[in-house]
Formats: sequence, structure tokens, C-alpha cells
Amino acid sequence: MDARNVDWSNDDEEKQLARNFPDSGPLKPLNTHRNLQKFFSKKFASLSCSSGTETENTASNVQPESMGSLRNILLPGLIESCVGLGYASAVIPFLEPNSSWWKNPFTMASIVLSANFLSRTIELMPRFNSLPHKNKKQILQAWRFARGLLFSSLDLATRDVLIHEGGHALTTLCLFQNANPRITVTPGFMSAGGYTSFSDTTRLNNLGETLGNDKSWMLVSAGGTGATMLWNYGSLIAAQAIPNDDSEIKSYLRFVVLVSVIHSVWYALSAYVACEPPGHDFCSLDKNGISPAVAASFIVGSMMFLQLLLSGISYGCRATNKKDDQQQPQLEIQEAHDIQTEAALDPEADETNNETARLMR
Repeated sequence: MDARNVDWSNDDEEKQLARNFPDSGPLKPLNTHRNLQKFFSKKFASLSCSSGTETENTASNVQPESMGSLRNILLPGLIESCVGLGYASAVIPFLEPNSSWWKNPFTMASIVLSANFLSRTIELMPRFNSLPHKNKKQILQAWRFARGLLFSSLDLATRDVLIHEGGHALTTLCLFQNANPRITVTPGFMSAGGYTSFSDTTRLNNLGETLGNDKSWMLVSAGGTGATMLWNYGSLIAAQAIPNDDSEIKSYLRFVVLVSVIHSVWYALSAYVACEPPGHDFCSLDKNGISPAVAASFIVGSMMFLQLLLSGISYGCRATNKKDDQQQPQLEIQEAHDIQTEAALDPEADETNNETARLMR
């Protein structure tokens, strides 16, 4: 059967092959293994990297079709409320006794989550939807920035404090015996602090004795900020891995990291002003040869390095996929040529391969 008489599913492919291989002879029925390999490689090719045409979706490129969508407004608000109230609930067992009601984490969470939910529901109002597209984009950008800032404040006063104090407690358990660490959160409106206390019978374990008393307590002091940084590293990686359809989640994660890093740097540099209260982490590090400036530089530098690394990986994936998309037509033509070449050498093939080829198309 001549190649020009094949029942192609795409007329452009037929014309292309007719121009390139007018005298190639009979077309060999497709090999079953080849077709299966081609079929599954196309189905699962997207697992290696995201699509080359996919671009980063930030606060500046809000899609018009998503504006005013009930699902895109209510669902993020519900998710945000569950996370925020979960953070507040986690802090309750560690609150300082006799805390004022207006400093309670649930008070702050209720205000923040209500304000953010209200900013979303306004998008359903007819007057908002009647605004020009450019104005709506500017308003949505401003609201997204405000929502990210408010949620980051809630995160800083709840989850961030627990992670920080939990780092102190975990490090103590690794280096000391009979430590019995107790975490206490001192709440404040839109802010919070905390401290970790230990038993009077605390003494070094084998690992602590190997390191020595001074280095062990230095590691305990560094454990709080270290735990915070590990969480922030994970948040940056998660923000890079989340699909761009969930762009607000990505921006929230990065906002939380930014606010946490700023707070850690401020806490480090405050050691130059006064080492009060006595348990200031960076004063302890300073006594052991790590100045607050060096610590602050490491916090900022490591976060910037990780973000640049993740951005480079993402850019490399997009460039690779773009190159593959450009080469795909040439590869398909070359594959058709290889099939016809094999047909000339082996004209007798199993008839069932024709059915396989038809299904693959």
C-alpha cells in the first residue's frame, strides 16, 4: 500500500510525509512494542517537569475568568479559616495562665479571618464586577497583599512561636537528661512571644558531655531559630512545587516565609541593644563566638540561595520542555521515515499491528 493512500487522521501529516518520502515504497504495519512505548511516553511525559508553556502565576496576573467566581472566593476562605483556627487551637494548651481575652489567639484569628473573608466576598458584588478590568486587577492585587500580610501576622503569633519553642525543647531532649522542657506562650494582639523552661535536675547526657556544657547550651539557644528556618525551607519548596492554579496558596507560603525571616533578623539584631530577657537566644550565641550580624546574614542568605536554586530548577524545566516541543514535529517525521525504512526491509508483518496503530492514533 502506497504511503500516499494511507488513511491518516491528520491531513497535514499526510502531506508532509508525501513531500518528504514520495518513493518510500510500501508502508510497514506499525510494531506493537513501538506503539505502546510511544503511547505511554506521551501519557506520562509530564511527570518529569511541568509544562514548558506554564508560567509563574503571581499576584500581578489574576485571570479575568476567575474574577467573581463563587468557588474561587469561598473555597480559599474556607481553607484559610481551617488553617488559621487550627494554629490558634494548637497554641491554647501552652498559653500563659490568666491571659486576657483580647490577647487570646482565637480573638486574633477571628478578626484576621473575618477581614480576609470579607475582602473575598466583596468580589461577588455587582458594582465590583462592573469595574474596568484594569481597576479590578489593581484592587485584587491590593487585597491579596493585605490578606497575605494579615495571615502572616496570625501565623507569626501562633505557629511560628510553637515551632521556635519546640526547637528549643527538642534540642534540650537530645543533649540533656531529666530536662522535662515546658513551653509557655505569652500572647499578644497581633504578636506573641514564648519561652521554654527546664527542670532543676537537668544534666548533660552522653552526647552533651561530648560537646561540653557551653556548646550544648549554645545549641539549645540556636535550636529555636534553626527549627523556624527548617520550616521556612519547607515552605519555599512547597510554594515552588504547588501548581500555579493555586497561586494564592503559593503567595501565602512565601508571605509567611518573608515575615518570619524579617522577624528572625529583627530578633537577632536586637541583641545589640539589650540582652533582655536573660534567655535571649542571640546573646547566648554571641557569647560563644557567633555575632548577631553573622547570624542575621546567614538567615537571609540561606533563604535567598534556596529561592534562587528553586527558581533555577523551574526555569531549567521550562526551557527543556520548550525545546522538546520545538523538536517534536521533526521527531515524528523521523519516526515515520524509520517505519517506512523498516517496511522496505521486512514487508511481511503481523496484521494485528495495523489495529494497534489505528488505536494509537
